[in-house]
Amino acid sequence: MCPRFLQTCRFRSRNVLRPPLEWQWRRRIKQEFSQTPVNAARYWIGAVDTNWTTAGNWSETSGGASSGDYPSGSAAIAKLSTANNAITLNANITLKRLQTNDDSSAQSKLYTITSSGGSTLTLDSGASNNYQAIQLNRYESKIKFACNVSLATTDDQIIIRAAKGNGFVSFMDGYTLTIGNGRKLILSSNNVNNNFYFKGAIVGDASTSITHYTKVNTTWAATLDMSNYLGKVIVNDAADVTLSVNGPIKANQVQLHNNSTCTINAGGSVTSTGNLNTNGTSKFIVNSGVGTGSSGSLIATENVNTINVDFINSIDDLQADNLTREWTLIGVPVDGQTLAGIESQNKLSTKSGKVSIGDFNNTTGNFNYYATGATETFAPGKGYLVSAESDASTITFTGT
Repeated sequence: MCPRFLQTCRFRSRNVLRPPLEWQWRRRIKQEFSQTPVNAARYWIGAVDTNWTTAGNWSETSGGASSGDYPSGSAAIAKLSTANNAITLNANITLKRLQTNDDSSAQSKLYTITSSGGSTLTLDSGASNNYQAIQLNRYESKIKFACNVSLATTDDQIIIRAAKGNGFVSFMDGYTLTIGNGRKLILSSNNVNNNFYFKGAIVGDASTSITHYTKVNTTWAATLDMSNYLGKVIVNDAADVTLSVNGPIKANQVQLHNNSTCTINAGGSVTSTGNLNTNGTSKFIVNSGVGTGSSGSLIATENVNTINVDFINSIDDLQADNLTREWTLIGVPVDGQTLAGIESQNKLSTKSGKVSIGDFNNTTGNFNYYATGATETFAPGKGYLVSAESDASTITFTGT
């Protein structure tokens, strides 16, 4: 066989086995930028840009090569596992679960999912029992949802679970969290240092609920909008649960169990169109502002239950000139508060055997101040005049 023929064969072989460079680039571009959903688990690597549907941003393994697709579907799981932590939700996406990966790639990372064009992230596992829609599986891993989120599973329980410590899940202001009809959103944590934040709108019908389990710290922000939420807010037989209310919680029932607390800060409110419930040592704590400042409020339009409440009243000892003693009129908002309970707080001034709290005598036109150590139970709803021993003091009224 002639050498020329061999050269021709080799040349043709190279052309068959090695496509032109243009073809290789086309194939690479198609792999990185094609928009092909896959109903399976994928790891976020963010190798190309921040868009969810850019196929080059996802891999079949943590930190691996591009899989040429992106997760979306009722069996799809998105695993966040890279330092590329900004994600743009540039299309409506459905997942079975969203989670931070359980390895060092997700530790101390804050992932922010931002909506583009009003896109919605729907979490729907079908009929899965005890469905965990969102998981924090690494220490100090955090997720912010700057997008609309819909919890639409056909199972009645939807769980957001923080398995490790010092993490948080935050639903941001300007976006809506929708809880499917008849569904129970359950917040669960394995560590007391995990937090959940509700800063935007929450929507749900009367058959829905938001339930807190063990070691959950939840903050309800001043920007909270629950005007279209008709369900319940529950702390369900849990220990080490705290609710901090800075905005308007509205529900058809609010229930506290065991040793949980719901603290309503100045400017915050809890309004129940049905019953309030407390059992064990659980209680509502309502904080007031100083002077004419805004105060927290607790309202139950149709409550028939006895509940545990602490009202913390903020008072000053001196007026604005820092010379004249300040006297403040306050109403006693609970039943069962005694003078002994107030004196034990050591917050009121005393003089000549009298403590600086008294009620008005309509006959004499003067205030009567109580003797220290007197046996006295204050009348709920009645106004009393008080003066603090030191500046920025608080007096707590405890009762039912």
